[in-house]
Amino acid sequence: MFRQKFFKVSLALMLAGNTFISTAANHYAEEVAEQEMSVPQDEEKKDDGKIDDTVASSPENNEEQLPEKIPEEATTTPLEPVESSEESPVDETIDIPIAEEVTESSPPENVLMDEQEKTAINEQKEKTTESTDIAKDTDLASGTYGTSPWRIDAQGVLYIDGGELGEATMSVRAPWYIYRSSITKIIFTAPTLANAHSLGLFFDMNQVTMIENLEYLDTSHVGDMRYFFYWCSKLTNLDVSGFDTTNVTNMSYMFYGCSQLVSLDLSTFNTSNVTQMGSIFYDCHSLTSLNVSSFDTSGMTNMSYMFYNCSELTTLDISNFDTRNVDDMSHMFRSCSKLTQLDVSGLDTHQVTDMSFMFYGCSRLRALSLQNFDTAKVLNMHYMFYNCAALTSLPVEGFDTSRVTSMRYMFYGCHNLTDVDVSNFDTRNVTTMSYMFYGCSALAAVDVSNFATPKIKFMNYMFTNCSKLKALDISAVSTGALEEMNQSFSGMSQLSTLTLGPNFQFLPEANLPAIPTVEPNTGYWQNVGAGTVAIPKGDHILTSDQLMATYTGTMADTYVWQKTLNLESISVKDATLYVNDLWDPADNFISATDKDGNAMDFDPSMVTGTVDTSVAGITPITYTNGSASQVSTVTVKENMESIVIRNSVLYVGDKWDPAANFVSATDKDGNSLAFDPTMVTGDVNVKVPGNYQVTYMNGSASQLAEVIVKENKETIVVKDLTIYVGDTWNPADQFISATDKAGSPLFFIKEMVSGVVDSKKIGTYKVMFRNGQAEQQTTVTVKENKETIHAKDSTLSVGDSWNPLDNFLSATDKEGKSVPFEMNMVDGSVDTSKVGIYPVTYKNGRKSVSVFIHVVKKETNSKPKPPNQNGQTPTDNTNNQQTTTSKATTKPASSTTNEGKNLPKTGERHSFATALGFGILAVALTLIYKKRQKSK
Repeated sequence: MFRQKFFKVSLALMLAGNTFISTAANHYAEEVAEQEMSVPQDEEKKDDGKIDDTVASSPENNEEQLPEKIPEEATTTPLEPVESSEESPVDETIDIPIAEEVTESSPPENVLMDEQEKTAINEQKEKTTESTDIAKDTDLASGTYGTSPWRIDAQGVLYIDGGELGEATMSVRAPWYIYRSSITKIIFTAPTLANAHSLGLFFDMNQVTMIENLEYLDTSHVGDMRYFFYWCSKLTNLDVSGFDTTNVTNMSYMFYGCSQLVSLDLSTFNTSNVTQMGSIFYDCHSLTSLNVSSFDTSGMTNMSYMFYNCSELTTLDISNFDTRNVDDMSHMFRSCSKLTQLDVSGLDTHQVTDMSFMFYGCSRLRALSLQNFDTAKVLNMHYMFYNCAALTSLPVEGFDTSRVTSMRYMFYGCHNLTDVDVSNFDTRNVTTMSYMFYGCSALAAVDVSNFATPKIKFMNYMFTNCSKLKALDISAVSTGALEEMNQSFSGMSQLSTLTLGPNFQFLPEANLPAIPTVEPNTGYWQNVGAGTVAIPKGDHILTSDQLMATYTGTMADTYVWQKTLNLESISVKDATLYVNDLWDPADNFISATDKDGNAMDFDPSMVTGTVDTSVAGITPITYTNGSASQVSTVTVKENMESIVIRNSVLYVGDKWDPAANFVSATDKDGNSLAFDPTMVTGDVNVKVPGNYQVTYMNGSASQLAEVIVKENKETIVVKDLTIYVGDTWNPADQFISATDKAGSPLFFIKEMVSGVVDSKKIGTYKVMFRNGQAEQQTTVTVKENKETIHAKDSTLSVGDSWNPLDNFLSATDKEGKSVPFEMNMVDGSVDTSKVGIYPVTYKNGRKSVSVFIHVVKKETNSKPKPPNQNGQTPTDNTNNQQTTTSKATTKPASSTTNEGKNLPKTGERHSFATALGFGILAVALTLIYKKRQKSK
C-alpha cells in the first residue's frame, strides 16, 4: 500500500512540474508568434542592420488562440520532467480541461500542490468512486471518455477499448492529455467512434512512438481535426488510410510537429469539405514522401504554413490543387530546402492577400513558373523568395503590386539570380523595402526606374552586396516619408552609374561606396550634364561622402565615375579559323585612338599572344594601346571541308558533264555544298578512247576522278517492209538486231523508231531506227490490197449433205493472185435436218461475202428445171461487202433422209419449182374430172 501511495504521489508531483514547464514553453512561443505578426512597420527602425531572425517562426494567429491554462508550477521538483517543454514551441496552445471519469487516487497530504490542481483531482475523485472494469492496480490512470473505457498501464501504454469517445473542444481536452509525458504507445482494442468534435485528440503526445490498430478509429462523424496529432514528435509511422474525412471542415495543425514521420499517404482523404489546412504539415521535417495529389482543395481558404519546414521533401505534386478560394499562402513552402522543382503554374491566386515567406528558404529550387500568378489583392510579399539561392531568374514581370505594403527581404540571398524584371512593379503603397535585394551578388542589372515610393519608410540594406550592379536608376524614388536608409548601398563595389531624382535625399548611414582611385578613376562622381555617360560635362564633381551630404533634388541627374581625360582606345573583334588556316593578327583589329583621340593604324606590338592553328581550340589574344586594352577570342575549329567524287565510263561521242562525277562536299563547318564548276581541274576528250584523270577540289580537300572513254559499239540492223492498205504497221517487224555501247545485244523498244506510216494510203514511207549514235533508215511500202472472194447461194433438201466448197466460186490474195478454197474461209453453219435459210460468210483476209443456203422438204414427183439462159442458178453473189458472222459449222443430215427419191441438184431450184407446180395442177384436174364422172 505504501508503494502504491508513493507512486501516486510521485505522479502528482511529476504532473505539476510538467504543466509548469509546458506552460512556460507555450507562452514563450505564443509571444514570439504574436510579436512577428503584430509588429508595426515603424518598429523596423529598431533594425540595427542585422537580419530579422525572429520573423514568423510559427504560424500566424489566423485561427483561434488556444492559451495553455494548466495549473501553476508546484513547489516540489517533478520526478520525470517533460521533455517537450523545449521541443514543442506551441504557437497556439489549447486550454482543454481534463475530461470526466478520470480515476486516480489523491496525492499524499504532504505534497504541496496548486489549489486549482487539487480541485481538479478532487472533482475527478468524487465522480469516480470505483475503478472501471479495465482498470488494474498497477495502472497509472483509467476512466471512461464518453462511453469509451480507457487506461494507461505501468509501461505507459494507453488502451482505448471501443465505444464512443467524448468531445475534445476548445474548452475540454481528452482525459489522457495530462499523462502525455508518460504515454509511449497507444492501442485501440476495439472499434471506436470518434466524436464529431475531436479537436486535439492526441495533442502533444510527444513520447508516443506507435499507435496500434488505428483502423479501429471511426472518424466518419468528425468535423474538426485540428491539432489531431499535434506534436506527436516521436511517431515514425502513421497509417491514416482508414480515416473517413468526408465531414471534416478543418485540418489545421493536424500533423504539426510530427517531426519523425518519414512518409504520409493521404491518398484516401476526402477533403471536399475542408476549408482550413494551415500548418497541417508544419515542421514535418523528416518527411521524404507526401502524397497529396488527390486533395480536393476547392473549398479551402487558408494554406499558410501548409508545408512549413518539410525540409526532406525532394518532390511535391500540387498540380491538382484548386486554390480559387485561398486568401492566405504565407509560409506555404517555407524551408522546403530540398525541393529542386515545384510546379505552381496551376495555382489560382486571385484571392490571395498574403504571400509573405511563401518560398522562404527553398534554397535548391532551380526555377519557378509564376507567369499565371494573379497578385492584384496581395498586401504582403516580404521574405517571399528569401534565400532561394539556386534560382537564376524569376518571372515576376506580370506581378500586380499595387496593393503591396511590404517588400522587405523579398529577394534576400538570391545570390545566383541574374535576371529579375521588376520594372512594372507599382510601389506606391510600399512602406518598407529593407533588404529587398540584399546579397543578389549575380545581378548585373535591375530596373527600378519606376519605383515611386511616396509611403516608403525603410530602405535599410536594400541593395547591400549587389556587387555586380554597375548602374542604378532610382530617379522615381521619393524619400519624403523615409525614416531609415542604413547601409542601403553598402558593398556595391561596381556601381559606377547612379541616376537620382528630384524627390530623393540621402539619409545618414546610406553608405554609398567610395570610388576606387585606380587609373583612370579620379575618385569623384560627376553628373552627365550636357555630356554623355562616357564623357560627362556636369558641374557637380563630388566624392561619395560629399554626394550623400550635399545632394538635393535640384541636382537631379545621372552621376558617373569621373575619369582622367585619356582618349586612348582600341577596338578588336573575335575571329573564327579552321585547322591549318593562317592567322593574321591584323584581321582582328578594328580601330584605335591615341590619348588625344587621333586614329591609329594597327601595329604588331599591340598584340600579346599567338594562335596555334594546327589544333582546334580557343585562344584569347590581348590587344593593348597604352592604357586601353581589349581581348579578342580566336576560335580554331576542326576543318570539316570534304569532297566525294565517283569514277565514270563514257563512250566515244558521249558528252562529259563534270557534275556527273560529283557526289558531295562540305564546307569548313560541315555544311553541305552544291557542285561548283570551279571545283574541277582537267578535261576529257570524248572523241578519243582512253583514261583521263580529273581533279576535284574544295578548299583544302581534293580527290582524283578517273573518266574512261571507250569505243562505242552501238549498232542497229533493220529491214524494209511492204504492207497493204488496211494492214497494221508494227515497227518491230522491221527490227533485226541492236547492241549497246559495250556490244551487248538489245531488245527492240519503240523509242528506237522515228517516222510515221499511213497504212490506209498507198505510198512509200521513210522510217528511221536509232540506237544511241547508231541509226539506219528503212522504207515501208504501202500497196493496194487486191484481196477478193466470190460465193453463191444454194438450195438443199432436208437430209442432204452440205459441202461449203459447193458454194465457193473464187478468191485472190493481196497481190491479185488466185488462191484455192480453204475451210477456214467459211464462217457459219447449216442444219440440213431442218427446213430453213442459213446465212454463211466466206472470208479472205479483209474481204468477205455472205450467201444463203435454203433447206427445203423433199418432193417425190418433181423434176429439176434446167438452168436459166445464162447457165446459172438464180443467185450468184460476188459482192465484196464485209460482213460479220459466227464461226462456220456444218451439221450432219438427219437419219430419216429418203435416199430412194431423187431431188433437184444444187443450182436447179427454179426448174424444180416449175415441175412441182405443173404436178399439182395435173392432180387437181384429175380429181375434178373423176368427180364429174361420178356425178353423171
